[in-house]
Amino acid sequence: MTAGWCSRTVRAGVFAAVCVLLAALGHILMSGSEVPAWALAAGTGATGLVGWSLAGRERGLPLMVTVVVAAQTALSPAFPLAQS
Repeated sequence: MTAGWCSRTVRAGVFAAVCVLLAALGHILMSGSEVPAWALAAGTGATGLVGWSLAGRERGLPLMVTVVVAAQTALSPAFPLAQS
């Protein structure tokens, strides 16, 4: 069963928000400096796009854990680069 565009967008938005907020919080706690707003917006957009492409149907837990870990791995080095 495929999801409609509205529920697909909501799921992707929640996925992106959780991924970016976790990565930003970890960065802030470790470095003591804030992440620029444009970097948060870019990370949310990129992660949301990935989430939207995966939200067409129900996925299993192993795939979702892999995607979340990959998103965190990509966002963690991107935030310090955005500060320099």
